[in-house]
Amino acid sequence: MSKATVLSDPRRHDLDALRAVAMLLGIVLHGMISFLPVASGWAVQDSRQADGFGVVLSMIHGFRMPLFFLISGFFTMMLLRRRGIPALLWHRFRRIFLPLVLGLITIIPSVWIVSAFVQQPADANASADNLWAAVIMDQPDRVQALIDDGHDVNARSDDGATPFLLAAFLGRDDVAEVLIRNGADPTLANYKGETPANVMQAPWSLTKMIAGFVKAPVKQEAVQAGREKIAQWIPEKSDDIATPAGSADQAKETWQALLAALFFVPVFLHLWFLWFLCFLVVGFVISVWVYRHLPLKLPTTWAASAFWVIALVVPVTALLQASMKSNAGQFGPDTSIGLLPLPVVLAYYAVFFFFGAFYYRVNDTPGRLSRHWPAMLLVSLAILFPVGLTWGGSGNQTHRMVGLLCQAGYAWLMSIGMMGLFRRYCDTHSPAMRYLSDSSYWLYVAHMPVILLVQAWVRDWDLSPYIKLPIICVVTSAVLLISYQHLVRYTPIGTLLNGKRVRPGRHRPTHDHTDAILIDTAPETDAVVEAKIASSGSS
Repeated sequence: MSKATVLSDPRRHDLDALRAVAMLLGIVLHGMISFLPVASGWAVQDSRQADGFGVVLSMIHGFRMPLFFLISGFFTMMLLRRRGIPALLWHRFRRIFLPLVLGLITIIPSVWIVSAFVQQPADANASADNLWAAVIMDQPDRVQALIDDGHDVNARSDDGATPFLLAAFLGRDDVAEVLIRNGADPTLANYKGETPANVMQAPWSLTKMIAGFVKAPVKQEAVQAGREKIAQWIPEKSDDIATPAGSADQAKETWQALLAALFFVPVFLHLWFLWFLCFLVVGFVISVWVYRHLPLKLPTTWAASAFWVIALVVPVTALLQASMKSNAGQFGPDTSIGLLPLPVVLAYYAVFFFFGAFYYRVNDTPGRLSRHWPAMLLVSLAILFPVGLTWGGSGNQTHRMVGLLCQAGYAWLMSIGMMGLFRRYCDTHSPAMRYLSDSSYWLYVAHMPVILLVQAWVRDWDLSPYIKLPIICVVTSAVLLISYQHLVRYTPIGTLLNGKRVRPGRHRPTHDHTDAILIDTAPETDAVVEAKIASSGSS
């Protein structure tokens, strides 16, 4: 039996298309960020803001990457069953690790260069139309003006930080004094539990790094002096402020800075998911090896039952999300873009990845898991999303846990519901959808510098954000599709990302069948698979 015979199964057109849509929704999501009132760390902030985009962003973020990792686990198990562990590792090395390395030396530097080029605000007041921006720019008069205009002096940002906490972190004593004079509470913690007194102990290296992310001008002497003055307004924590460090304190600061650099310096940016997949594939292979040596085999039929999915994996997912540092201020999981993945975030996505692998082994040909997809989508959007959005960041612990359960349920039911939707309407071959699926990898990997340039281009236009956003997405996608067609699809880059493609009219060489991972066949026993692989190796 030849390798071609082993891999002659048809593609899973529905999951192939769904994975592409999950990728491309990332372009929409990043396109909206410049319109949010507080876009800390984003290079472009539009002159026209739209609070409603925050809701849509949460709606997309709440299920997009969980769905992507679920499908990735499905296809990973598929490739394992068809080709075995060596072929799986080689395929993932070529399709995931090598593109990640190339992206780190090309795409990521271009994002930083473009960010530096476009980050100047559209006008002098564009960066100070809210209290956090005024604190960042060290504008005490602007802070007073905003408070006089009705801004809440104890308002919270997405991570729960109050303007006073931010002022304390940056050592903005003049700004902090204005806030205190207007009733700011100097003891309020962010959603991580960090108080103003806690954040003032941050080492200079970490302070400088975070200040750079939010484009806050800082000097070490001024920050230290400002923190010491601000400490006077926090009586119960005034003795916690860091003083000039001895050797032990310096060692502790160095260790803290190293950990912060490993976990929080944005090395991968939007390519973090490829790094996560590297970890998950290695963990998957190790798990398969261990599983094959277990005396007992785990049941997998539960993965085709929506009831058992809700009963078993939703609580686990909710508990993992509850352990995340900033989840109380946002809808959905944290993002980890540092050199080392945050363990709880990696574990969160591992649940979806390994469920996808389990689901493939069920051989759910009738689609039992997603047969009630209309109800799943309706419940997710009409009930789970609004409750999770409202209660996920509640100070009431009961409400918060209900909110987190709703957020976890939303991620699962939306993912399964979308699988049912695409199974119903995208289960046959479509040349247009196949082309979009092929191009989606390149579009997402390369979109960041392009979308930043387009956002900067439209930033000052006197148009509604609801008109600007489609322009941003369409122009970005058009540029990337043109580049894909002429610079990627039929080049070594395209071969690396999607396998060999031949221009129409040319003789098509023999396929590299290790590229054919989107297949749909009944799972086979390990003995059958190993026999096939052994026979193919002797062919």
